[in-house]
Amino acid sequence: MHRTHEELCRGDSGESVIHLQNLLSLEPSGSFDEETEVSLQEFQLAAGLLADGVAGPATYSHLHPALQRGASVPRVKEIQYHLQVSPDGYFGPKTEEAVYDFQQEHCLEPDGVVGPETYQCMF
Repeated sequence: MHRTHEELCRGDSGESVIHLQNLLSLEPSGSFDEETEVSLQEFQLAAGLLADGVAGPATYSHLHPALQRGASVPRVKEIQYHLQVSPDGYFGPKTEEAVYDFQQEHCLEPDGVVGPETYQCMF
């Protein structure tokens, strides 16, 4: 299965950390430092997650906004690749149907929306 995000923790560095820092609205340094860890723990606590300071699948699923029909952002292509839908970057009826089918296959509430639970199961 394709994984969009690698698990990150204090001491890590690189482009993935910059992406995480941008999601947390931090000034991106590329270094998972104390500021990043504290900000991540605060986010995790507010989201009702285990505040362990590790950015894993559960955390990423809450960092990304829900996607539904009409969305046109780069992450739509990631979802389309995963669902084997022609990747045009637009969340249209075919993508919605594929999400719905994915949700049914994985015992999720089928609504055609890629929210935290669907995203976590998918990636």
